[in-house]
Amino acid sequence: MTAIRFSDVTKSFGANRVVERVNLSIHSGELFFLLGPSGCGKTTLLRMLAGFVEPDEGDIFLGDRSLRGVPPRLRDTALVFQNYALWPHRTVAGNVAYGLEVRGLSRREIGQRVEQALKLVRLEGLAERRPAQLSGGQQQRVALARALVIQPRVLLLDEPLSNLDARLRLEMREEIRRLHQATKLTMIYVTHDQKEALSLADRLAVMHRGQVAQVGTPVEVYSTPCSRFVADFMGDSNFIPGKVLEMREQGRCLVETPLGMLNGVAPDHDIDPGRTVICSIRPEALSPAGAFVGNALNAVVERTAFLGEVLHVELKAGAIKLQAVSLHNGLFDWKPGAQVRLAVPAEQVVVLSE
Repeated sequence: MTAIRFSDVTKSFGANRVVERVNLSIHSGELFFLLGPSGCGKTTLLRMLAGFVEPDEGDIFLGDRSLRGVPPRLRDTALVFQNYALWPHRTVAGNVAYGLEVRGLSRREIGQRVEQALKLVRLEGLAERRPAQLSGGQQQRVALARALVIQPRVLLLDEPLSNLDARLRLEMREEIRRLHQATKLTMIYVTHDQKEALSLADRLAVMHRGQVAQVGTPVEVYSTPCSRFVADFMGDSNFIPGKVLEMREQGRCLVETPLGMLNGVAPDHDIDPGRTVICSIRPEALSPAGAFVGNALNAVVERTAFLGEVLHVELKAGAIKLQAVSLHNGLFDWKPGAQVRLAVPAEQVVVLSE
């Protein structure tokens, strides 16, 4: 069932159009990510859903209900801000209770719901502390409890982990996943962090210049990007220019490249033979060929970087620089200057229109 639907939503600030003709449906109970670089329109889209900004054109629906002209407090949504926005003079319990007080609930009901919310985020013993007495992770939990306590239909998260250090971000990722599983809420999460999106999202939308570039599961978007922008934004990739010689069933194609013939798969099945394309190959897709008889590339190792459990390898194949990632397990010795033959399965050569 669809929980949220954006229909031809457009927004400009002065002469700057930040969201353009966005059409997007988010399913009930999903943990859905809006992902993209700074200035792509993802936060503006979230703020329009929250009611802090009105679209210039189009409409936003919560279920079957249009949100056009509906004030934020009546939208049945709750927003967790990037900077937490906690009241410094209120206790943890007082911060969590604020939204219920505004809604005029009884003191007894407020007390019960605040207790339940603090238990949900595992802050039961900290109700009387002030925000300044809490760690960054604890402050984030208070912000989550304050949003959850009003029992919204949709929880909105605007880069909620950006102020935390690396270790706390990992802990809070798991906390958000746990809360989502416990509450079954529809959650919409804005971030520019690909790893957050890949590790948490049920589905995600990659945004670019105010438009939705691609929607899918993390595996779909990472493994089968629909454009060079998405491939580049979602992680490291090797880009090899080429020309399509032959198109086959289900997007399979043969591409002539400076490194030889490559068999690949084109997400756009309508690419015609003779078309100039870009082959996208993830670094982890490249491995020593051995007896592999599929796609093979000859390259020279230029340098390596030890990254703990993996080795990052920089290579050169003709005039083209390549990256590979190998498990640091001693099964293959990547020595600088060594000539190597690399293999890549056809399914991991994504053929993209330029």
